[in-house]
Amino acid sequence: MSDHSPNAQAAPFNFEMVRDLRGLRSFLSRYEQDILRAIELPAVHAAYWYANRGQFKELMSLDAELSKNEAIAPFAEASLAVGREHLRMLKPMYDQRMMQRFRKCVVAGEARGWNPVVFGMFLSIHSVPVREGLLQFGRQIWSGHSRSGDQTGATPRAPALSGLKETSRTPPGSNRAPPRQPRISGTAASCAGHTSA
Repeated sequence: MSDHSPNAQAAPFNFEMVRDLRGLRSFLSRYEQDILRAIELPAVHAAYWYANRGQFKELMSLDAELSKNEAIAPFAEASLAVGREHLRMLKPMYDQRMMQRFRKCVVAGEARGWNPVVFGMFLSIHSVPVREGLLQFGRQIWSGHSRSGDQTGATPRAPALSGLKETSRTPPGSNRAPPRQPRISGTAASCAGHTSA
């Protein structure tokens, strides 16, 4: 997984500057290249891999690595909100020890709970095939950005929404193989030793 956006010299992301369908399409195209393909999808796949193998320290390191990645920083608030909400919904699953350990670390402030990490763990818990899971993640992200564009008035309801719906039907990566498992370095937070929530 890349530590930085492939287009690091470009202007920072600013969704509030999107004013029309053309601007939204440009934003989504850049997001797909610099964030979704380069960072988020590999992170989902890595989390899935680590959860399948019970590698909790690697999951913690992955979460920490995302926190250090400046390229994804503009989307941190939304990603963390979604990830933590998913963790809250999964709280009753007491038999899932790794998920409960990770949730406890987030509550303790020793992990942040990035959406790609939680989503990858979710796929593992429910035995969702990784390719299908990556497509689901892409659709989730695309749907969220499309709704944001509509709510901010960046896109007229028609024919813009029909164009965005078409984009949502073919999320990035839909015709490609899943990314390879990345190598994640670093050390886990102290709560990695906890056993359950």
